[in-house]
Amino acid sequence: MAMHPDGDLVATGQMAGKALTDKTVKGKGRQALKQGKLVDVFIWKSSTREVVAKISGFQRRAISQLAFSPKG
Repeated sequence: MAMHPDGDLVATGQMAGKALTDKTVKGKGRQALKQGKLVDVFIWKSSTREVVAKISGFQRRAISQLAFSPKG
C-alpha cells in the first residue's frame, strides 16, 4: 500500500489466489502454470473509498511494493 503526498489517494495491489493446478489448465499446457493470474493495482480516494483508477494487464501473481513519487 502507498499513500500519495496529498494524503487523500492510496494505492493498493492484489495477490492472486492459490497457484493453478494441472486440472485448471488442462489442455493449456504447462506454460499456463508458470504465467499465473494477472493482478491489478487500485488507486482509491481515502476520504470516500471511491476507486479512482484501476491499472491492470501487466503484473502477474502479486503486487508486493507500491510507491508514489515525492511530487505525486
